[in-house]
Amino acid sequence: MAEQRGSGDSDQSQEKTEEPTPRKREKAREEGQTAKSMEVNAAFAMVFGMLLFFFVGAGIIVNLSNTAKHFFMESPTFEVTKVNVERLVYQAVITLASTILPFIVGLMIVGVISNVAQVGFLFTSKPLEFSFDKLNPLTGIKRIIFSKRSLVELGKGIMKVLIVAVVAYFSLQSVIDDSLVILDSDIAVVLAFIGKSSLSVGFKMGLAFLALALLDYMFQRSEYNKKLRMSHQELKDELKETEGDPLMKQRIRSTQKLLSRKRMIADVPTADVIVTNPTHIAVALKYEIGKMDAPKVIAKGAELLAEKIKSIAASYNIPIVEDKPLAQTLYKNVDIGESIPEHLFQTVAQILAYVYKLKNTHRLGFGLN
Repeated sequence: MAEQRGSGDSDQSQEKTEEPTPRKREKAREEGQTAKSMEVNAAFAMVFGMLLFFFVGAGIIVNLSNTAKHFFMESPTFEVTKVNVERLVYQAVITLASTILPFIVGLMIVGVISNVAQVGFLFTSKPLEFSFDKLNPLTGIKRIIFSKRSLVELGKGIMKVLIVAVVAYFSLQSVIDDSLVILDSDIAVVLAFIGKSSLSVGFKMGLAFLALALLDYMFQRSEYNKKLRMSHQELKDELKETEGDPLMKQRIRSTQKLLSRKRMIADVPTADVIVTNPTHIAVALKYEIGKMDAPKVIAKGAELLAEKIKSIAASYNIPIVEDKPLAQTLYKNVDIGESIPEHLFQTVAQILAYVYKLKNTHRLGFGLN
């Protein structure tokens, strides 16, 4: 029964129910794992491509038509030679590049912006690193055919086709109705109508595609967050990595405390007086004339440690003075190595005067207030 309960607890502890920590997110980002939808890139390229063509399309058509007119006008007198063909090809390439390049650059800028909007600025080579798992055909088949993600992607694809098809149908329906009016119009009017209608239909389809892409991005982000979720054990392991093992930290604190106590005990023989309450607390005070502004607490302790301090003081003939209020105040309010507060100067001065008198020292060492 105990083994079964332990196994159940272990399984439950492995359930990824905790939100990912910033460190987990950062590590995933360094490995190239981000919430990203390729549909957003395609949709932005389509919509802004239509907008770019709306603004620069007329110039592109004019440049291409002028080039075509020039070619056809020179064709009757064109002499087919190597030099002429090279010149013609060179002019065609330059004209095409200068005409299409602004459009292509604009699409590239849109692609970069859409990527940055989703994942921010990220440069990593992790996804490009070689892995044998990527070459395993069984893993690929399992991922494509039998995974839940492939079914979701299939459903999303069918939904996108249906919605975009419906939008395209109604957009084309209105265009067809308007096209009946220009059947007898000039060819330039017909071409202008076709271009305008194509842009209109394409822009509407792009907007529908963009709306679907934004929904897909929200879905991808939700799946990404689920993938990064952590179990209780993973949280504990990360806490150990970032802040250290709690048991080790406790051990270090204990060691530091022990070393500090040893140093404190070693300073007791240099004290001028030990103030007690008298059995539970012992505080060792030291004052060096001309070097200290006020007496300092160099050791203190309660119960067994107090007895240890008093025992050392007795072996070194250090005076032990009983003063319950002073001992309790110093023990509670003054740390080791700190000077006594000003309001205790007079009380401590009287004790030190008594001590110096015992040592046949008639100099008090610090003023009374």
